[in-house]
Amino acid sequence: MADEAEANKADAAAKVIKDECEAALAVAMPVLNEALAALDTLSANDINYVKKLANPPYLIKLVLEAVCVILEAKPAKVPDGKGGQLLDYWKPSVTLLNDKNFLQNLKVKSFSNERGAFHS
Repeated sequence: MADEAEANKADAAAKVIKDECEAALAVAMPVLNEALAALDTLSANDINYVKKLANPPYLIKLVLEAVCVILEAKPAKVPDGKGGQLLDYWKPSVTLLNDKNFLQNLKVKSFSNERGAFHS
């Protein structure tokens, strides 16, 4: 009887977690779908323009830093001018942008991350 009570308690706790995950997924899925659709609006000219920027604006760097994280591209280490080093995602970003399958890789990785996070 105690085992059954413990099992019911664990089942209830698991249901709470499942419901929380499903609620988070319900919020995340439309955002993910919108982001994936936005990738379809990018052209080769857009990508070429960005990768040719010598010193891109902060928001472009920020977005591409996130892309590097998603695609698991490691940052370069550059001197900070004070004897230390900073993590620089611009060089790895350009490398990613040079890949002819860049957008497809980003779509696949983004979708697989979402599926893995909520459906493991």
